[in-house]
Amino acid sequence: MNITEAIQYHTDNSAALEIDKRYTLALEKIDELSDSPVVQNENEYLSQLKVKEFLCALSCYTSKTKHPLNDRVWELESVYGIALSKYNKRSLIKNKDIKYLAKYLSWPYFYTKVIDHQQALKAAAAYGILRKNISENSDGSTRTELYVIGLHYKVGDNTFSVDSRGREHRRYIKTMGRQALPVVVPHDEYKLFIEREKEAVSRIPELHNSFYVTYVGDGKGCIRAIPMSNTERNFIIQTYPAH
Repeated sequence: MNITEAIQYHTDNSAALEIDKRYTLALEKIDELSDSPVVQNENEYLSQLKVKEFLCALSCYTSKTKHPLNDRVWELESVYGIALSKYNKRSLIKNKDIKYLAKYLSWPYFYTKVIDHQQALKAAAAYGILRKNISENSDGSTRTELYVIGLHYKVGDNTFSVDSRGREHRRYIKTMGRQALPVVVPHDEYKLFIEREKEAVSRIPELHNSFYVTYVGDGKGCIRAIPMSNTERNFIIQTYPAH
């Protein structure tokens, strides 16, 4: 049950009857779902993600209506969430050098003169840690946006703690979803990479809607910061030096 259905359920009797009918039919088949969902590849991930998303909607319905199967629905939602999270964790970047590169390309404080960002982007594309989204501008031209995948950070919640001086601090929580972090490099080098490395760009997979575009900043759903140690920075400078 999404927010629209929740409002309709309490304000529109005919809509409420339709919602009851739809979710009742789903609840009749709840026992057909596995207590041990298998998520070993991308196809299984996308399939089980749909189940998880429906269970999320179903749990809202059973909770609001105090349905006797409410506990069972929540139990299944948790089981599917854990299975998906484990797959996501296995999909994170394990190689240290590649992880340094991924972090740098999504780090807001890029170096402007000492790094060959075109070479760094080309390497990231070859490593398979980039995704792209192509959209159309108002003048009919297209723009290509690049994202880094394979990293995962806590994101901001809408709740705050208060310190001894009365100052509020946003809480950061772990999430199940897959994060896609926008590539942050000097605009001119970004543009040159898109224009000059057309073959490499063409091989970058499209960003699937199962990823959440996640920004760095102070806000709900945002990463507070991407830490880059001196070791990591020096590695990037030495590996992708500007000529």
